[in-house]
This record gives sequence, structure tokens and C-alpha cells, in this order.
Amino acid sequence: MAGRLIRPELGHAGFWLGIGIAYVAVIVWLSLMPHPPQPFQLWDKAAHFLVYATLAGWFGAVIRRSAHVLVVVLVTALGVVLEFVQGWSGLRQFELADMTANGLGALAGVLVALTPVGNTLIRIERLWRD
Repeated sequence: MAGRLIRPELGHAGFWLGIGIAYVAVIVWLSLMPHPPQPFQLWDKAAHFLVYATLAGWFGAVIRRSAHVLVVVLVTALGVVLEFVQGWSGLRQFELADMTANGLGALAGVLVALTPVGNTLIRIERLWRD
């Protein structure tokens, strides 16, 4: 089934999926650590938006367009679950505003993946072949 979700134009789909999964692991790790690094002085909600937009955009570039709704749902669900775990852990705060920023970021990322930007990985693979 997973093969039917991947864009057929991608010859190195496993590689691209691996990068996306590694990014998910980093998000989970940073979301659950007690004091995450703050490398940028971004407004917290903007950071949530950008992280989840990047994640959804990445998977939106790897997954067929017909499955983009699934990408939005799964990436948003990741953000919701992590917010609940943060609240339950007692180490971090549960925030509905973070969930909202995560979900809006996921939607924005997939919308960007619907533009020519979403073909960037295909273009990279073409450059590798040429």
C-alpha cells in the first residue's frame, strides 16, 4: 500500500522518506525534552507553524497529491499527540495554541507542496541522473 502513496516520478523514494522520518524523530525528541534549545528568537507559535509546515511540505513532495489530505491529518495528529504528552509529562506545557499552529503549518506545507516547489525532489533526482 505504501508504494501506491509514493510519487512514481521519485526514483529514490526510500531515501526521501528516510529524511522525513528522521525529521519526525527530531520533532518528537525536541518536543519531549524538558528544555529544548532556542536557536532562533522566533515567536513560539511561528516556530510551531514553520516546523510543521516544513514536515508536511516534505511529505507532500514525496507523497502523491491524492494523499495530501492524509499528510495534513497525520502531521496535525502528531502535533496534537505531542502536545498531550507534553502536558502529561509535567515537564512542558499543554497549549491549544501550539496545536493550532501545528495544524495550520501542516495545511500550509501541503499547499506549498501543490505548487512547483513540491517538485523540487524530482528536479534534484533529474540533476543526479544528468
